[in-house]
Amino acid sequence: MLDLLCFLLVQGTADGPASPDRGALQSKVSAYEKQIEALENRLSALEEGQGPQSSSGSWLDFLSVTVQANGVGSKDDHPRLDDEGREIDDRIRLRQVDVDLGAPLGPGIEAFVIASLRSDPVSDYEARIQEGFVSLEELEWLQGDGWSGRVRLGRFRSSFGRLNRVRQFQLPQASRPLAFETFLGQEGLIQNGVAAQLRIEDPSSDHRIAINLEAI
Repeated sequence: MLDLLCFLLVQGTADGPASPDRGALQSKVSAYEKQIEALENRLSALEEGQGPQSSSGSWLDFLSVTVQANGVGSKDDHPRLDDEGREIDDRIRLRQVDVDLGAPLGPGIEAFVIASLRSDPVSDYEARIQEGFVSLEELEWLQGDGWSGRVRLGRFRSSFGRLNRVRQFQLPQASRPLAFETFLGQEGLIQNGVAAQLRIEDPSSDHRIAINLEAI
């Protein structure tokens, strides 16, 4: 429709009598041509799977933010003290707040940052960047007939063990076992490195095999 509109404007100006508004019409034609070019560029980007691009090209337009909080409370009939002799019983506290940030960097490439605010039993808070990594998935060289892959680079939570894969608020109980915290720490095994996952599916059944390789 815009092509036709520009054509009629040009033809009307050329075939009709001279008009004192010819300069204004020419300005409108130029504006329409720029709009058409911008629409064509946006359509090309969508066809290439890059998603819509804003005029400023800011990645903030595609940023996703998730906030998750976890609290705990205790009530005892006798005083409880920590290793430093501080009372930790009969209180309710905000144990952890996680802020998840994610943004696409390109087709099949996403960046994630997880910032965490944690507290100890006496409500001393500490903020830190818990995870930050780039994920490669759904790329042509990571897909095949009956299989798919994913690669993570940066600082991430290891896939070792079932409890280590989940965060504090996702646990099926109030806290992690003491044996787990002794060997892997309160937050679990989170390290810098590279991780690759290979998923193999059987189309004839619901069976799926996942193979994880990590260098941390």
